[in-house]
Amino acid sequence: MFDRPSRWLCAGAAWVGLGVLAGCGSLPAPPASPIAPGDESALRQQLTGLIRHEMVQARVAGLSIALVDGQRVVWAEGFGWADASLRRPATPDTLYRAGSVSKLFTATAVMQLVEQGRVSLDDPVQAVLPEFRVAAGAAEAPSGRSGPPDIRVRDLLTHQSGLPRDMSSEMWLRGQPPAGWGFRPMLAQRLPLEPMAAPPRLMTSYSNLGFDVAGWLVEVLSAQPFEKHLHSQVLAPAGMSSASFSTHPPEGPLAARGHMGGEVQEEPALRDVPAGGLNASVNDLAQFLQVQFRSGQPLLAPASHRQMLTRQNEGLPLDADVAVGLGWMLSTFGTDTVRGAGPVAHHGGATLFFRTQLMQLPQHGLGVVVMSNDAAAAAAVNRIAQRALALLWQMKGGPPQQPAEPGFRPALSPWTA
Repeated sequence: MFDRPSRWLCAGAAWVGLGVLAGCGSLPAPPASPIAPGDESALRQQLTGLIRHEMVQARVAGLSIALVDGQRVVWAEGFGWADASLRRPATPDTLYRAGSVSKLFTATAVMQLVEQGRVSLDDPVQAVLPEFRVAAGAAEAPSGRSGPPDIRVRDLLTHQSGLPRDMSSEMWLRGQPPAGWGFRPMLAQRLPLEPMAAPPRLMTSYSNLGFDVAGWLVEVLSAQPFEKHLHSQVLAPAGMSSASFSTHPPEGPLAARGHMGGEVQEEPALRDVPAGGLNASVNDLAQFLQVQFRSGQPLLAPASHRQMLTRQNEGLPLDADVAVGLGWMLSTFGTDTVRGAGPVAHHGGATLFFRTQLMQLPQHGLGVVVMSNDAAAAAAVNRIAQRALALLWQMKGGPPQQPAEPGFRPALSPWTA
């Protein structure tokens, strides 16, 4: 979720180059024979071997995975420890911090309000949020028009608002939050002091703050706290029974603790809840994937669902071949080895000590989610998710997919304190 400052798009997971992998060993050799259509046992066997290899090489504490085919969970499993200090195993029901995967849910809530006629994607944000302000002298549009930037609701969901990527001061908090801490007062009081990163709609420039503003919009239009509205209108209808939005990491017997290379770490509270405050299990996110593949889904009308998966940044030369939907990322950095299956829609997530990757093949109703409670798992999570989707597609009758080197690379290095 929170990566080093960059003007360019980042999907919220981790970009890991070959240099980072030095000393981690090589990947297992590809199997001699492809998976036969419908052979779920071979699929599980191959992925289990890959997961165990990756976890040992990177000293990852815990990891959970779920594979979805239409309305069925093909496989859900946990590996390693939810809490290494207590030797509590990770399971498909273990709760992790999902990081920027949260943005898919914030975008869904905005689209629900669009369907209800309470806002339009092309409405200026300031028309909906009169208190919304940006810094005086903010970057002007290419036309040279003076005055405040014309940021629209759509721009928030496509990272084209030109808002800064982050406001890192007090983003993370250990201990009891002080009065006035949170994404709402931050946006109202401090955002007007932050310089714009770019003019609106000039380029795709990843912004956690843009999704915080989208969450503020949801809160104002629904007249409910963001967390409560997301639970009642998105999480509960999707059947995500254990998921929640919160400033704090999950707690209780199902909660994973953060780790670094297998050692327990304390995950701090996160201010930017709409951008990254989802707590969920792989079983929860498997439910969300099943909703994506369901006709007459409970969250959005078919037209809105298609719009979220439609490229929104055509005609922006600075974006090159980076394709962005509404919330969803529609292209990858590096080599995407899921070939011949149509577009790959995905989003990753990274907090200080948690990593997530969620991917789907919309044309075939196939999806995968991988979550880990270890900051050392960035490369492993991405490789496992990419390979799992390729093998799932192969099991459904797609052509054999050979691993690419150095692997699936959707984003830049995660932001750390």
